[in-house]
Amino acid sequence: MNCRALIILVFFSVAGLPGIIFGCSSDATDESLAEYQPNKENNSGPIVAKVGGFEIRLADVPILAETMLQINRSEGFLVDGPADSFEDQLQLAIEFAALSLEAEQVVKLDPDQLKEQTKKVLTRIYLNRLSQEAEKTSISEEMLDMAYEAEKARYLMTGESEVYRASRVDGIAIVVGYFPNLLWREDEAAAVLSRDVARVLAEKISAACGEQVADLDNFFELGRRFMAGNPTVQMQEYRNVVVDSSHSKLDPLILRALVALEKNGSVSRPIETDSGIFIIRRGVFYPGLGEQFEDVREQLTDLIRGLLRKTVYSRRMAQLFIKYSIEIHSELLSVSLEEGSSPR
Repeated sequence: MNCRALIILVFFSVAGLPGIIFGCSSDATDESLAEYQPNKENNSGPIVAKVGGFEIRLADVPILAETMLQINRSEGFLVDGPADSFEDQLQLAIEFAALSLEAEQVVKLDPDQLKEQTKKVLTRIYLNRLSQEAEKTSISEEMLDMAYEAEKARYLMTGESEVYRASRVDGIAIVVGYFPNLLWREDEAAAVLSRDVARVLAEKISAACGEQVADLDNFFELGRRFMAGNPTVQMQEYRNVVVDSSHSKLDPLILRALVALEKNGSVSRPIETDSGIFIIRRGVFYPGLGEQFEDVREQLTDLIRGLLRKTVYSRRMAQLFIKYSIEIHSELLSVSLEEGSSPR
C-alpha cells in the first residue's frame, strides 16, 4: 500500500470508520461472494438491446462499451474518446455484440482458445460489478475532511500531493540584535545594546531601505554597510517558508510581517522581538494548491472513490483466496529460477 493510502486509511481507522470504507463483511462466505457472481437474472437488469442472438442487458452496457473502446485503441482504429452518455455506451456495446457474432462465424478458435477468451471477458464483467459495488458507498463530510487533513499531512511529510500544496514565501531580514553574534576588537566599545539604542539603529536602517528595495543585491549591500562597525547587526534568510502559521517554524511575529508584505521587494517597518529588531524584505511568493477545502472537494471525492475501489478489491481477493484452494509449488519455482528460466 502506498503512502497516500496508508495515511488516509489511518485517519479513517482512528475515526472508527473501517466498516464504511470496506463496504463489506470480512467473513469470506459463499453468500457474500454470490452477490458478485455474473448472474444475469439478479445483477444484469433488463434487456436493453438485441443483436441477433446476443442479448445486451442494462448493467453490462458500460463494460461492453469500455471493452469495445479498448479493442479499437489496441487495434489502431480511430475513436472519439470515452463514451460519456448512455446512448454512446449502448452504441459501442451494440458494435461489440455485432463484431463478436461475426467473429464467432469467421474466426475459428479451438475450444481451449475460446475458453481462455471467455474467461477474460467474464473477469472484466466481474471486476466492473465489483467496482460498481464500491461506488455504492456514500462519502460523508467526515470522510472528506479526514482525507483533506491526511493529504496535508502527507504533503508536509513527503512534499508530495496532487490535492494540497502549501503557499510558501522567501524573505531576508536585517536584524539589530541586543547582543553580538560576532567577535569584535578589544579597543571597540562593548557591543551589547540597550533596546532604546537598538531602536534608533533599526530606524536608521529602515529609513535607508524605504518601503521597497527591488534589487536583492542592494538589500544585501545595505545590510553589509550597517554590519560594519555594528557587531550586533546580522542578516537572516528565510527560504520556502510555509505561509500557514500552524505549519511554520518561523517566529509568529516575523511570519505575520513577512506574509503581510504586498510584493517581491517590499520592506517592513522595524519589528521588535525578544531577540532583536527585524527589518524584513519579502522575496518570491510560491502560490499553493487546494488551500481552501471547497476548491478540492471533487478531487478528494475521486481520491476516496479510488481508495474504496482498491479496498473492496483487496478484500474480495482475500475472500477468494480463502474460498478457492491455492497451491504454489515453491520447489519448482526455485528450480526454474536457478536454471535462469522464467517460471511458468
